[in-house]
Amino acid sequence: MENHDPRNKLIRRRVGHIIETWVREINQSNRYAVYKVCMALLADSDLVVRLYGAIAVRNLMDEFPLESNEFMEFVTPSVEMIIKLVNDMTESDTTSHVLEIVSKIVDQLGEKSQPFVPKIVECIGALWNRSSDKNLIRAAIIRILSSIVEAIPGCVNSLWDTLYSIVDTCTNHSAIATGLLLEEGLNLWYNMIQQSTFSSGFLQLFERLPRILFGNFEDHKVVTGVLNIIECYCLLGSVAFLNIHIREVTSLLEFTLTSQKKVNQLVEAIKTLALIVQAFPNDTPVVLTNCFKHVIMLMFQKFQKKTAITVEG
Repeated sequence: MENHDPRNKLIRRRVGHIIETWVREINQSNRYAVYKVCMALLADSDLVVRLYGAIAVRNLMDEFPLESNEFMEFVTPSVEMIIKLVNDMTESDTTSHVLEIVSKIVDQLGEKSQPFVPKIVECIGALWNRSSDKNLIRAAIIRILSSIVEAIPGCVNSLWDTLYSIVDTCTNHSAIATGLLLEEGLNLWYNMIQQSTFSSGFLQLFERLPRILFGNFEDHKVVTGVLNIIECYCLLGSVAFLNIHIREVTSLLEFTLTSQKKVNQLVEAIKTLALIVQAFPNDTPVVLTNCFKHVIMLMFQKFQKKTAITVEG
């Protein structure tokens, strides 16, 4: 490993491949040394060697978490060199896999990843701008941002422009029409509203929910994402939000209850309705009456089916 002659790059590639393949066989006394070798692989001049180093780090993290005090000294070089690797790569599929390693580091470190967030956001922001036609890369970028928002409470305000811009792109009319990145965008939106104060920016995004739901009512993940976001708006916006937007909320719930044939999605909608009633028992608007009627009808229909099956039996 100390011989950096370009002619030995095949040997260094093989070292990386052995580490990432046999990571579970590494005994405890050698873990530190193996992480050190991975740093050398990530610092190599050969792109393939660096890629093997990144994959080896990912697999090592599964077995020996990077957040352990024993390996904390490798956090900074790992993040910096993997970000540099991302910037040097051109292949869409491979780049997205390397970006997933960044997400994994953030997930493992939690709040300890905060010092690296500016560099990460700078890197993925530039990558986002030059990857308009590469959905795999953009999806991986959104997952990194979701990991950051979940890991670092209060970071939404400082990253608002970047986060809002990406959610805006993922949920606008053209993205919805072609199904681009919608699921990841909804997940980021959901994480943002959970970790931030209720603001006018969120209210502007709320106006998009009907179009998103009506155009994707057969997609379970999208429907669930929309319902989760509705719950957050109702809880965080409280009665003031419901007084203004209750008709939109009712419309979304009614549509879900009447258009869904899948039991799990109907259950999700009923849970959302129940949450609103439980949260505001004295302020539940009359306009939700139709939603309750649909729930009763669904229960009655299910009872009829069960009765018919019992009679036939």
